[in-house]
Amino acid sequence: MFTGDSIKHECGLFGVWGHTDAAHLTYYGLHSLQHRGQDGAGIVVKSDNVLTRMKGQGLLSEVFTGKMLSETPATAAVGHVLYAVGGMDAHTAVQPLLFHFGKRSLAVCLNGALTNSKELRKRLDDYGSIFQTTCSAEILAHIIKRTRHISFVDSVKRTLNQIQGGFAALFMTQTKMIAARDPHGLRQLVIGKLGDFRRFITGIATHDGIYGQGAERMFNPEKTKENFFLIFLLRNTF
Repeated sequence: MFTGDSIKHECGLFGVWGHTDAAHLTYYGLHSLQHRGQDGAGIVVKSDNVLTRMKGQGLLSEVFTGKMLSETPATAAVGHVLYAVGGMDAHTAVQPLLFHFGKRSLAVCLNGALTNSKELRKRLDDYGSIFQTTCSAEILAHIIKRTRHISFVDSVKRTLNQIQGGFAALFMTQTKMIAARDPHGLRQLVIGKLGDFRRFITGIATHDGIYGQGAERMFNPEKTKENFFLIFLLRNTF
């Protein structure tokens, strides 16, 4: 049983879709979540339908420079700040993780604790999956890859139905972004809107106009009876 004092909101994730300055916006969104994790940071950007990852250990200011972000034009991005728990290799665990499946690329970032991660990892290992990290986000990518012959959205849904625990997650491909959260709301995930673009955040406090006037919190989903809550799906319109 979880109590208010027993839940620790470790790590933080942030995503922007449909904005020409997505890299900078994601950086500043993560900056407002820096208290969630100081062991590493990463951003995956979408530019000309190509996903590129930038990551490193330490604080955001130590990983990213203004020049680096300025030279990275992007219309969408997902980012993550890492809080490394005991036994975790911070170097390999920095998210988002980026995978390439044929012509498709997939960025995944996860905030949460999966209570059945050991069982899922063993099952995938028995199937022949090769893991490069110890973080649970890689488990999600392997399951998505194995759910073939259905749409990507259905693959994500089937994957989320296999995991247990409290989580918030962002998935981004060249054509869409998906945000999901556990049905009990153990990990916060809020949709905010500024102008014509939407952003996903884990820290409710960051919705309050961090980019100036006009930022609007759209909604924080209620509990559901499903194993997951698929909050929002964004597709290419540019």
